[in-house]
Amino acid sequence: MPLEGDAKWGDAVRNGNGSNHWRPALAGLAGVLGLLLCCWAHPARAEARPHELRLGAGRDAVLAWKFQAPGDGPRPAVIVLHGRNGIGPLKQAYFRYAAGLAESGMDAYVLSYYAADESPPEEGLSGKLFFARHLSAWTARVRALTDLALGGPRSNGKVGVVGFSQGGYLSVACAADDKRISALVVMYGGVPHRLRGKMRHLPPVLAFHGEKDRIVPFSEGEELVREAQALGAQAQLVPYPDEGHGFGPAASQDSGRLTREFLSRNLGGK
Repeated sequence: MPLEGDAKWGDAVRNGNGSNHWRPALAGLAGVLGLLLCCWAHPARAEARPHELRLGAGRDAVLAWKFQAPGDGPRPAVIVLHGRNGIGPLKQAYFRYAAGLAESGMDAYVLSYYAADESPPEEGLSGKLFFARHLSAWTARVRALTDLALGGPRSNGKVGVVGFSQGGYLSVACAADDKRISALVVMYGGVPHRLRGKMRHLPPVLAFHGEKDRIVPFSEGEELVREAQALGAQAQLVPYPDEGHGFGPAASQDSGRLTREFLSRNLGGK
């Protein structure tokens, strides 16, 4: 099952053999969990309980959670976008990740961008079609949260986005469409298929990818950086030769440190 673009859910699916359909996906989920739990070297001291926000109405409503940075001064905002499995399986891990960003001086928002009827597809509907069908609604929700974050009394006027896997593809689409996004971190994602060769803008990009990723191929990260650089954006791909879809402790610590430095440099914060 494609995540988005030409990325596939493992060699079994890529070769047309569905017998091991979920094995790579589950492995990737475990890898994402490892990254989220390990990426911060210190316990976060920012707001322990996030403020829950509701965006939209009715069946189109979605939830977001804000982790507020310490202090009263101006600060940037960072929006964190989950992967294909949604917020549920890894909610506390995403919360820990956002709390670490907040401790670094940035208001962090975790957005559950799936509405009530937008659960990930079963085997009958490809991830590529699922992504294409809902992309417009998802980008609108990120834009609404961007409006809210930038409209806050403590905003310094800058916002960044961090996207994981499918959320990485979504973050690229959002940044290409909204010039208010000043920094983009993509964790094992890439450029949405419909946008390849068609984007006219991207902010500074920092991409992380495991060279042994069998869920989203390493070439997807390479393509993202090539397209960003062709647009004149500063873009860097950090490869991890021994990592797959999600990183072990050493790569997680390294990517966490580089992410904080990158966001602080481009957005402000500690």
